[in-house]
Amino acid sequence: MAARTNDLAADAGPFELTDPLTPPSRPDTSKDRRRSALAGAWSEARDRATVRRLLIVGLPVLGVLMLLTASDAGGQVVLWENAHWTVAGLLAAAVAASAAHRSRGVERRLRGLVALGAASWAVGQLCWDLQTAMAYFSVPAPSDIGYLFLVVPVIVALALAVHGRTPRAEEYAVYLDATAIFLAITAVILAAYGDQLAGLGLLAAGVTVAYPILHLATAGAGLVSLLATRAAVRLSGGYLLLVGFAMLGFAWVEWLRQALVALPPAGSVVNYVFSVGIVCVGIGAAGWRFEDSSDGTSRRATTIVHGALPLTALIGSAALIIVRHASTPEIGLVDLAALGAILLAGVRQTLLVHERGRLLDDSGRAREELEEALVQRAAADSRYQVLVERVPAAVYIDVADPDVSDGGRLAYMSPQIESILGYPAEAFLADPELWPGLIHPDDRKAAFAAYHEHWATDRPLRADYRMHARDGSLVWVHDEAYSMTEGPAGGRRVSQGLLVDTTDQKRLEEQLLHDALHDPLTGLANRVLFRDHVERALAGRRRRGTKVALLFVDLDDFKVVNDSLGHKAGDRLLIEVANRLTAVIRAGDIAARQGGDEFTVLLDLVRSVDDAVASAERIATELRRPIELEGRSIVITLSVGIALATDAETDADDLLAHADAAMYAAKGQGKARYAVFDPAMRVRARSRLQMEVELRTAIDQEALELHYQPIVELASNRIVGFEALVRWRHAEHGLILPNAFIPLAEATGLIVPLGRLVTRSACRELRAWIDNGSCRGDLTVSVNVSPRQAVEPGFAAEVAEILATTSLQPSSLILEITESLMLHESVASGSLRQLHEMGVQLVVDDFGTGFSALEYFKRFAVQGLKIDRSFIAGLGRSREDTAIVSATLAFASALGLSVTAEGVETTDQLDRLRALGCQQAQGYLFARPVPAAEVPGLLEGAVALALLSRAS
Repeated sequence: MAARTNDLAADAGPFELTDPLTPPSRPDTSKDRRRSALAGAWSEARDRATVRRLLIVGLPVLGVLMLLTASDAGGQVVLWENAHWTVAGLLAAAVAASAAHRSRGVERRLRGLVALGAASWAVGQLCWDLQTAMAYFSVPAPSDIGYLFLVVPVIVALALAVHGRTPRAEEYAVYLDATAIFLAITAVILAAYGDQLAGLGLLAAGVTVAYPILHLATAGAGLVSLLATRAAVRLSGGYLLLVGFAMLGFAWVEWLRQALVALPPAGSVVNYVFSVGIVCVGIGAAGWRFEDSSDGTSRRATTIVHGALPLTALIGSAALIIVRHASTPEIGLVDLAALGAILLAGVRQTLLVHERGRLLDDSGRAREELEEALVQRAAADSRYQVLVERVPAAVYIDVADPDVSDGGRLAYMSPQIESILGYPAEAFLADPELWPGLIHPDDRKAAFAAYHEHWATDRPLRADYRMHARDGSLVWVHDEAYSMTEGPAGGRRVSQGLLVDTTDQKRLEEQLLHDALHDPLTGLANRVLFRDHVERALAGRRRRGTKVALLFVDLDDFKVVNDSLGHKAGDRLLIEVANRLTAVIRAGDIAARQGGDEFTVLLDLVRSVDDAVASAERIATELRRPIELEGRSIVITLSVGIALATDAETDADDLLAHADAAMYAAKGQGKARYAVFDPAMRVRARSRLQMEVELRTAIDQEALELHYQPIVELASNRIVGFEALVRWRHAEHGLILPNAFIPLAEATGLIVPLGRLVTRSACRELRAWIDNGSCRGDLTVSVNVSPRQAVEPGFAAEVAEILATTSLQPSSLILEITESLMLHESVASGSLRQLHEMGVQLVVDDFGTGFSALEYFKRFAVQGLKIDRSFIAGLGRSREDTAIVSATLAFASALGLSVTAEGVETTDQLDRLRALGCQQAQGYLFARPVPAAEVPGLLEGAVALALLSRAS
């Protein structure tokens, strides 16, 4: 385009879907119709609001620029002409992109592709503006790429519109018709202008002639595509888009015709058509929808035009060959293009004939099968009717009806609905609006959106929402349905569904979610939920420009209370502290228990650090009031660290670390006081940095060692595996346990190479024990996997390489994952799934201490779980811990999971675990973690014999 300017539904049983269904009668008052019309108009207006605003702003601007071009304002006609081309391209891209953003499903992809093409056209125009400023008018030019790329995404969108919406043979025929039209147009254009363009050179001539050919061919091929999908013919949507392409194509033809004599001057009429055409493309994309012809007459007209288009291309190509060869016997590109169009027409006809024959054969076989099926149907219907009406769920059939607010009119409802909602099935058949009216108002929008998408796209319906039962209670239901079209194409739409009462399941999930996110002792938010609140507050602060503060509260000398009055008194003290803390903070603030005697408070919407200090003083004053415990009056003092989010880069971990550092500074100053975080407190951070450097060196030099704790099968007292536990032998500090450096490794990312080292070392040492005969071949080794490690790209491949190098069976390796890891959707379809398919065993570690959503156990193929030692410690002494252990074992048994109890230290705990049916255990009762060199001794049976003697 560089040379463009002057510079160059009824009562029916559930198994009568093939019979005509007449929708059940219901009053159709004018008030109902007006309400339905208003609802539809509002939805339409809301969806198109952004597009309309763009057009309201953009079209007047475009019109003004065209008027300035026509009047040659200031003698700058080239400037104004380039300006209205640029605005037209940007407007088309913006309108199409905005419509795509508001759309869903296939329509979103179609509009998005057109938006991409329009954006390419706009980029080409911007390149042209730059070329004009630089007086660069050669052919081809950078702007040509942008202009011509317009057609590529649009052609893909047209193919996408046809794919899957027509029979396979008809779809191929559409592609052949489109190609034939392209070749016919190519032949005509080359016949008319090919000789005159020969002097421009092959590349320049090819680019110049590509403009009219590609745009006209896209318009013709697109018309074939839309007609093939039986789209209603109207000057909007996809047809308006094609009108825009036709305008662009004819504008190029006219421009080419004039340019062969003399270049069209700036301001020529044809140059306005370019802007109008590209705007039509954008507006047409915004209204492009999948709609069938509304009546039989329209459908017949569509069929006639659809059949005439390829025939016209065929006749035109043949006529062109005859006319050309009447004057010259030579065969050129024009003849080859015309012959190609004729050849494609023959292939198309052959394809359709073959498909018709196949359909006739299939029809004969189907007729025979139908006769046999009809004989069996009568008996089957009665059996299935009984089955449907006895399943513990409501079965229903919906018939598409746009007059009903949820898009469907019930044609059948099984009697079980009365046990779910309290209404008889007949009530729903008599009043189609009863069902949508019972949906909870807060869930209605999402439920209706799911229903309408189900009817519009043929996708299965899967929705969970609340409904009002007849007795006033709220019932959670899971609604799942599949749609079909009865009879031939264009028949009525029917949806068959199943409605299940999931109220009990939802309540259980809500309780489990609450338990997972709240401290079981105090009921306050736990650290997982609190951190989420901090992240949300920080995000809101960035948007609102407000401040966020965090208080880190530690009870002074709490250990004295535990040691003197006992842990039960200490727990009651913590509960009272939590109650007072909740009572004294503001309504919008959040209190949480971090663990032990540490609490945190999130202060949102603070004006300055003075507000945070005032809050800390209020909390300290409230908690200084005496607390009665075991007949004694206890006075608690606090050490409070205060941190304020001072810049946009502060994240939740930073704020918690700052408040923690300030709290320790307050303790260092004598307790019973508060301290505000100051950068000078980063001295400890420097020490942490030094530790990070040393840990990194230790990992690089493999200066870490593994200790192994046996896992014992309780039924046989046999060691069936070992858990690998990493230790850091420090040159100055001796043997460092993992709780001193694993958090640092997690925070710095060193956990990834550290995890890789532990896995490799554990597999290598297991291989050595097997080779030297110290253990059986079925012995397993368990390795803990950090969430950060598991989401690393290539994690599964890395484990596979380690297993291959050590010649271990995948089942010999057990990877222990945390519950929080199961929340990573990327892992759900990634590394863990690959590892499971590979044969590596997956076990959920510390079960019950993280975020446990039961649905993740359906999505992840884990083989077992470990009960956290905190629950085992209270087994038999704490009613709550005993109940949690029992429930966990029952849960695992129901899912077929193995269970290992961690932290078993007493024979009483062991006996109770055996009685509850726990399969495996580990802990100090069996053995402490030992270096690799001592593992053969354990395997010889010394520990097992000692255990047996103690148990007896």
